[in-house]
Amino acid sequence: MHKILLDNINGLWLLILFTSKNTLIIRIEGVCSHEKNVSAEQYVPEKDPRISGPHVHQERQARHQEKAQQRSQEAGGYHRRQIGSMHASGFPRHERLLKRNDFLRISRQGNKIHTTHFILLRTESPVSAVRIGITVSGKVGNAVARNRLKRLIREFYRHNKGLFEPADYSVIARKGATSLNLGDICQELGRALHRLQKQQC
Repeated sequence: MHKILLDNINGLWLLILFTSKNTLIIRIEGVCSHEKNVSAEQYVPEKDPRISGPHVHQERQARHQEKAQQRSQEAGGYHRRQIGSMHASGFPRHERLLKRNDFLRISRQGNKIHTTHFILLRTESPVSAVRIGITVSGKVGNAVARNRLKRLIREFYRHNKGLFEPADYSVIARKGATSLNLGDICQELGRALHRLQKQQC
């Protein structure tokens, strides 16, 4: 940034210019009678190229939003893309298995699929609807990790309800499941669910 100082010394007008390199330039503009000509010069600050304008900020924000949306779409892998047009309709209480007797019934009567990180069971539902129960024991991880895993499993269910036929399902987490992200869970449970449906045929 430049600084300009205009001063009158012994009837002479001196224009003093301080530049960014601390150099000093003195120019004699004339005697006092030419004051009106000298005062016509005005200081115009230079634009700092490091300061972005508002349009640059808007473009940068738009790029960030586009990348975030792309990562969100890729997170669920194949099964998230397959049902991508379906809006998440929540996980209402009537779609949850909450009673111990229901879990025991599925364990005794249900068809079972083992994967690396989960055990998926299915049996006929007495109410002719889709109901799902999630079991994450203390052996899988601490309370924070278990709660996170249950949230991700519920998220898989909400976005993939079209893959579930009317029946009772039980998802049991195994050791190591807490290290998975949403995309891993969607892929693993999606394949297991497909295998489980084929067993019913």
